[in-house]
Amino acid sequence: MTHPDSLFGYFFYMSVALTFFPLPTPPVVVYMGEYHPAFLVALVGGIGSCLAGLIDYSIVSLLLRLKKLSRLQQSKVYKKYGNVFRKFAFWGMIITAFTPIPFDPIKLMAITARYDKVKYTSAIFLGRAPRYFILAKLGSMWHIPPLVLLLIIIVLFIPALWKSRGEIKVAFAAVGQNLRQRRVGKQEEN
Repeated sequence: MTHPDSLFGYFFYMSVALTFFPLPTPPVVVYMGEYHPAFLVALVGGIGSCLAGLIDYSIVSLLLRLKKLSRLQQSKVYKKYGNVFRKFAFWGMIITAFTPIPFDPIKLMAITARYDKVKYTSAIFLGRAPRYFILAKLGSMWHIPPLVLLLIIIVLFIPALWKSRGEIKVAFAAVGQNLRQRRVGKQEEN
């Protein structure tokens, strides 16, 4: 069992803080900053965020194979924002990953545009790691009781989960459909 301030537990948490499973990360980063050097918290958190980004990339890529979602890419709105995204993709991702500007729409645009995975993960790391460094430094300077941080996580998590409930259902339905298709394909082979 890992201690609550373990870097392994922190890495795991940051790795599963997905677009479709929106775990609040800032309170956790602040908490970890009290127990570990800020650069280490930033490094581990940045790598965990990159892994979460790659999982998001895989899930959204799977969902794009569905005809309903692939129609999204043909819409005028998508094409308009897609052209803007392509001009500023890398720096736009870094800036939104670092700032409080919502990052998920830019991240989803990158995935649907099939943005290069190396650039995609690099932008996530270059935006998130400095953000986590600052939050960890705050955690090292101020002692915030763990109960307060837990309450902040709960307060942030519930609305985020409620807001994402549709996307979560779609993701689970797509995975279920894919598994059923594979099972049927294997049965037909036998």
